[in-house]
Amino acid sequence: MQRPVMVSVDGSDKDARGIAIATAIANVADADLHVVRVIDVPSNRLVSQAETVGLDDAAVTGRKDAEIQLAGLVAGANVGAGRHVTVAVLEAGDVAGAIIEHAVQKRARALVLATRAPGAVGRAIGGSIADRIVRESPLPTVVVPPRAAFMGGKHVEIARVLVPQDGSSLAFRCLEFLVELPHAKELEYVLLEVVFSDVSRAEAETRLKQSALWLRSRGAKGVEVLVVTSTDAAATIIAAVRDVLPDIIAMSTRGSSGLGRLILGSVAEGVVRGSELPVLLLTPKVLAEPPTRW
Repeated sequence: MQRPVMVSVDGSDKDARGIAIATAIANVADADLHVVRVIDVPSNRLVSQAETVGLDDAAVTGRKDAEIQLAGLVAGANVGAGRHVTVAVLEAGDVAGAIIEHAVQKRARALVLATRAPGAVGRAIGGSIADRIVRESPLPTVVVPPRAAFMGGKHVEIARVLVPQDGSSLAFRCLEFLVELPHAKELEYVLLEVVFSDVSRAEAETRLKQSALWLRSRGAKGVEVLVVTSTDAAATIIAAVRDVLPDIIAMSTRGSSGLGRLILGSVAEGVVRGSELPVLLLTPKVLAEPPTRW
């Protein structure tokens, strides 16, 4: 069965950037596109009232309106020729749970979410729905932040990817995920490691060069390595975007803190908060599975 790239929409203006990035990832993954919207389950009282006046369930739930809106969204998207697009409207009280369950049922190669701006408490991913999905999804998740709004409605191509590394096996697994994509050989990779002192530079450079050799042995089109000394890894990663000009950032994340932070790891949280590009996140829950699962 074809494994699609799935994008969740909600009828807001952020849907355009979510669709644009999901389409670009689908092209790299040689996958179809699946667009999903979740609507609330109506109360029994509302259903009963609707039946009394002769309305059908679709009118009560807003399903018809959602289906019409989805059709218009897909029709106006810059989806490449030959890319099969499917849509689904789901009814659920638990929106995040429904999205995750549907993505797993579809065996989605990746799940794409466009997010809102941070709230008053400075959360990196706006909205508890996106928070939960990033934390709980067993699938690679692509966060398209508000600063990437300029991509909405455009034809986006992913040709160059920035991959932060830190010498850990979790970080390297992100490279394993990328090289499994059908068009991975056509990508250019920029491997970046941030070190806190010049003493660590030599070790980091050696690690990145070894990773670069590994990528080239698997047919990577081009690989660059970059080591930067800084005490702020997230800010350095964001600043590097201006220098190396990637189309997307791909990174693995750490476990959640005692406060239940929802972007797993302060570096990933900072990158998502400040990025002007989509960020592909592989959480420990995703990485617990072998690469063949991807």
